[in-house]
Amino acid sequence: SNNKPIIEDIPIFNMNESEYWNNNEEIIEEIVQTWRKRGYLLIKFDDNVSENLNNLSNHSKTFFNLPLEKKRKFIDTNEDYLGFKHRPDYDKELFQVRRKKSLPESLWPSNEDAPNFTEIAKISFDQLQKVAMYFCRIACKKVGWTDSQIDELEESTPYEDGDVSLSNLTIFNYAIGCGTPKNNCHCPQHTDITLVTVLPLSCVGSGLHVFDWHESCWIDVETNCPPNHAIIIAGESLSWLSNSYFIPAVHDVSHVSSTRISSPFQLVGSKKCIYQYSRLDPNIVGEKLSSNEDISSEKLVYKISASRISTNFPKNGLKIQIK
Repeated sequence: SNNKPIIEDIPIFNMNESEYWNNNEEIIEEIVQTWRKRGYLLIKFDDNVSENLNNLSNHSKTFFNLPLEKKRKFIDTNEDYLGFKHRPDYDKELFQVRRKKSLPESLWPSNEDAPNFTEIAKISFDQLQKVAMYFCRIACKKVGWTDSQIDELEESTPYEDGDVSLSNLTIFNYAIGCGTPKNNCHCPQHTDITLVTVLPLSCVGSGLHVFDWHESCWIDVETNCPPNHAIIIAGESLSWLSNSYFIPAVHDVSHVSSTRISSPFQLVGSKKCIYQYSRLDPNIVGEKLSSNEDISSEKLVYKISASRISTNFPKNGLKIQIK
């Protein structure tokens, strides 16, 4: 592998200390410039989030250890992006959580099948949404958005009946041996459509790699990293919103050597929120890029998604061709 281990001089932003950052312009600027320089941030979760994500990992193992036929009962036949999915061509299976006022109970495993899995998954969604929104707010304020404009970005709760959140928590089980991934690649190199993605570093297995713009190489962020850490990355939506002041991070999951449990959270803007250049500070972001039209969050997500094929949600059941 040509991947470097995580760089020793990368600053680690400890969320246990985050209450002190808001009035510390020096730390906020270090967060922004590290993010822009490398394409990602390395954070340590606070104690509450760490404890819950460790519980989620343990209870997810219980869920994924259920027989496949039982797990198939939690496939949502009406909504492609909820519940269980099996992707043997890429040695992985997943369970996607989105928020809705009343999600069908049939989507969730019972406590008898996977004790506390449902409760912990919902708590994890809410906790990681707050973490993602915290860093999204830092990024948006840097480029000129006001607090009230940033508030419009956040999907409101409780969600209306029938309205499923664009933001999502996806719990992955990379189960080596359940398929034959091409070139040892389980999730090919890609950017996310998000504002911000929180990638908790797996405490069960490794395989996540992020491209470091400053080092001009791929970084193996999991092999030597201590527990309870995460990578924060910008997605295509934040890049669009910021006139490309923040660049989407390229990342992949490959060469997983054993079972790997992971739980990335993708923060997506409220559907009707408009990404407008007029909200930006031109002294920070420069002249408007000709490619960046004003567009709603929802339309941008569908515009980008329509041009892509995903290994998690293949269109028409087609296999993904990895070159």
